[in-house]
Amino acid sequence: MSLSPWSFGLQTQYACLVAFYALFGFGVGGEYPISASTATELTEVTDEKGTNPKRGFGVTLTFAMQGVGAVFGSIVMVILLTAFNQGPPDCLDPDTNVMGYNETSLEIIWRLIYAIGFGILFALSVYRIFFVKESESWMKHQGEGEQKKLEVYNIDNWWMKYYVAIKYFWPRLLATGGCWFLWDVAFYGNKLFSGPIFQSLIPDQNLLTVNEYILLNNAVALFGYYVAACIVDYPWCGRRNLQMVGSFIVALCFLFSGVFFDTLYESYPKVLLFIYIFSSFWGQCGPNVITFITPTELFPTRFRATCHGLSAFLGKTGALVATIAFEHLTVKTIFIVCAAVCFSVVVVTFFFLPDVTDMDVCENDRFLEAILRGEAYSGELNNPLFLSPYEKYVQKRGNTQVEGEVDGEQELADMTTKKEEIIDSQ
Repeated sequence: MSLSPWSFGLQTQYACLVAFYALFGFGVGGEYPISASTATELTEVTDEKGTNPKRGFGVTLTFAMQGVGAVFGSIVMVILLTAFNQGPPDCLDPDTNVMGYNETSLEIIWRLIYAIGFGILFALSVYRIFFVKESESWMKHQGEGEQKKLEVYNIDNWWMKYYVAIKYFWPRLLATGGCWFLWDVAFYGNKLFSGPIFQSLIPDQNLLTVNEYILLNNAVALFGYYVAACIVDYPWCGRRNLQMVGSFIVALCFLFSGVFFDTLYESYPKVLLFIYIFSSFWGQCGPNVITFITPTELFPTRFRATCHGLSAFLGKTGALVATIAFEHLTVKTIFIVCAAVCFSVVVVTFFFLPDVTDMDVCENDRFLEAILRGEAYSGELNNPLFLSPYEKYVQKRGNTQVEGEVDGEQELADMTTKKEEIIDSQ
């Protein structure tokens, strides 16, 4: 895109952009689940109770690089706009367009943005291909040839893999994919329209000022990633609680902004900006991080990346829905719709998402092994502590006493105390 001829018209450039974004999406569509699954599998060094007190921390830091990229991109944008003197619009200058900006300068800026991003991405891709190795957990399951001969289902066939995943794990797929879909409607709906939202709050439409506010918003969001990384492994927090609390606070922020938008816009624009940026913190320290973590913990190694990819696909479908639908909505309506969507995330999370913060993810592999061999399963995955309300009360799982386990409430208290001691000591 950066090297495309300047003589190309807008339609041709748009076609090139669509083509390259399709290729880019294909790559990211693979890297999302691979990076998340690898981060989880590389943290399978556990304590004496079979759990890793830093698993969520490692996966969150991996995902936080998305926030680092957003901040870095905003910094580069602000620097380039300043360097090319594209700050306050000047409609009296004969070299500017109807918006008061120099089109040649803006074209150079967007080409440089893509070129810088490509350079960094190319270097990381070379490192990824030639130096990063597969996790031991994944390699182990690829080498179980003799065991696979005893299996009822051959999930080496892609269609059988999807069949088993949907048949036995569909409530968890609904939780991970459904929450990701709903959250990305709100998340990308706001991100894609953050420019128009900030422009509506800045009277002189100063392009540099708009991007400075976007930089501030991205920086606050990045802080949210790291706060989430620090607290997500504590049992009092966990994945489920953090997603519900974060989504609920974001919903309240959007609802307040939407209902009182006219008053805030006219009389208190800085308050509206504060609420919007405050919601970005809780969006990251909540649903955006948790929707990335949970698919890595709720599925077996042999199709962990597949289920994570399916969940991410549903998330990007939500982003597409927001892109198409929000174009026809006012800023006020966007806030109200996003509030309703975030409340929906809370509901889906409450009923369908289990919290396995304290569970060894290898238990998913033992559960799958029992399914593939046609054997009964009695293990930690039937422990009510690690089941969603839907799995406990509708599917009636968790009724069988897990061998060797004590009372559930006492076990949770013991696990909580032990885990907090381990985290604090590190």
